[in-house]
Amino acid sequence: MPWKITAAILFCALYGVDTQAAEIAFSSRQDFTAINLQLKNQHNPGAITLNVELSPAAQARLASASREALHQNLTLIIDGKKVSTPKVQAVLDTRQLQISLSRETTQDLLPSLLPR
Repeated sequence: MPWKITAAILFCALYGVDTQAAEIAFSSRQDFTAINLQLKNQHNPGAITLNVELSPAAQARLASASREALHQNLTLIIDGKKVSTPKVQAVLDTRQLQISLSRETTQDLLPSLLPR
């Protein structure tokens, strides 16, 4: 399943805080139909990558939020935790996302991603 390059670039971790940033929140239980965590990457050894497949409803919300925040910052929230605040370069109408995470964010987020 190919990952859209725009999605990978958009959600590269940019940890700056912008009080004017729009937000999009996802619930891993309801919005993600598949989750994979890549802990080791030969091209970027310190990066941890969260690969997710969005439900159709979550994909529509992402497309709408990215359209409204075009050329502005958009804070990505997963299970109530702020993950990143990248600048939106293009409208994202895709089901697959690659999200680069810091180790600290991964440790905070991991328990909520595990199946219950």
